[in-house]
Amino acid sequence: MNQFLPRTIPHASDLEAAVLGAMLLEQEGTQLGLELIQNPEVFYQRSHQLVFEAILATHQAGHKIDVITVTEQARKLGTLDQIGKENSFGPHYIVQLTSHVNSAAHLEYHIRLLQEHYVRRQVIYTQEQLLRKAYDDTEDPLELLATSQANLLQLSDMLCVKKEEHVNQVMYRNMKEIAAKFQGQASTGIPSCCDVITKLTGGWQESDLIVLAARPSMGKTAYALAEAKHIAMIHQIPVAIFSLEMSSEQLANRLLAAETRVNLNHIRRPALLTDEKLVQLQQGVHRFARAPLYIDDTAGLTIQQFRAKAIKMKAKYGIKLIVVDYLQLMQDVTRKSHREQEIAAISRQLKLVAKELKLPIIAISQMSREVEKRESKRPQLSDLRESGSIEQDADVIVFLYRREYYAKDRTDPEWKNKMEIVFAKHRNGELDDLIIEYDLPTMRFGDVGSLFNDTELETNDSYSQNIEDIYYS
Repeated sequence: MNQFLPRTIPHASDLEAAVLGAMLLEQEGTQLGLELIQNPEVFYQRSHQLVFEAILATHQAGHKIDVITVTEQARKLGTLDQIGKENSFGPHYIVQLTSHVNSAAHLEYHIRLLQEHYVRRQVIYTQEQLLRKAYDDTEDPLELLATSQANLLQLSDMLCVKKEEHVNQVMYRNMKEIAAKFQGQASTGIPSCCDVITKLTGGWQESDLIVLAARPSMGKTAYALAEAKHIAMIHQIPVAIFSLEMSSEQLANRLLAAETRVNLNHIRRPALLTDEKLVQLQQGVHRFARAPLYIDDTAGLTIQQFRAKAIKMKAKYGIKLIVVDYLQLMQDVTRKSHREQEIAAISRQLKLVAKELKLPIIAISQMSREVEKRESKRPQLSDLRESGSIEQDADVIVFLYRREYYAKDRTDPEWKNKMEIVFAKHRNGELDDLIIEYDLPTMRFGDVGSLFNDTELETNDSYSQNIEDIYYS
């Protein structure tokens, strides 16, 4: 038995007429309709679409909206006869629309009902297209799913319109937050794994896109994981990691090394472990069981899939911070003609997701090879790879720089195990160059003086010469 029996397409002609009539009768109704209805196809009946187009054209011409001006505009557009074909004489039908209005008081609610009908129709149309393409063996199924997700998420935006509010309401909320922070009741943002960074930024801030950039072997992924582990383990704040490069197993090993201080190379080669270290690892795994830390290692992730997954994880786990590793591996289902345009679209969408979900996103980014051609290897904003739009979209841009990596003498004690955190852009704060400590074998990062005692420093000397390719590949 066929489950998909013919049904009436969702619409409400009388409701459409009432909305148009209210827009023709009252200026307030006109403004509300033009603000909330962005697409003539919100109306199902073709004549109603044409009337709305005439209203829109009249408004754009700077004229007052009423029955006479809209009728004249429809005449100019050559659509007046089409409006009449479905109903009665064109001008008469436009006048007739106003008879459907009892009161414009409920206009916003009526428009909302029309939008719901429109969304239902679009869901039907898009899924019908998906069904047809699903029978075609030449279509990529993953691309079909990504396109479907993108279309459905776009429709959801229509039903999630945020209204304007008076500035005093915003200021009142801000003052409550400021007062709470002043009294020590709340932190300004999500604390970093390094106190010097938290002091500069006030913590990673809600709705910020933070771009973490460096050349290969600087420790981008290791540092981002240190942040994720600290936030989830120490502060019990839910974190999601989207890894487009490494598998979840590889990330888990790095996280475990950082938590237990067991050499990552020994975790990769268990024959090198001692009984004591094995117990440390088992205890570390037990501690991670209580950490709200989630990993998605989907390969070839599109920005549309990312948004859908992020929304789902926010709803399911209460995610408060997202790490993306890394930006240049993400794709855009719309397939821009140039890679620079695709990266621009991806960076813009990352910022919009951060704003939509009200959480910080730490996005790892590659840098161009141009930095290697300069005498000074210190990174700068122009080194961001493939798109200047990353610089525009990001709220914070942080470069990781290790002088030790480029030094002729890697045993120089001044910069041994030291990393510079260069704040090259900080939209709502100060720019500064900070120095933190790192430990290559165990993937740990922290404030200067917090990681090593004298014994550890002596032990780590044996790793410093050949560890780069092992840990930052």
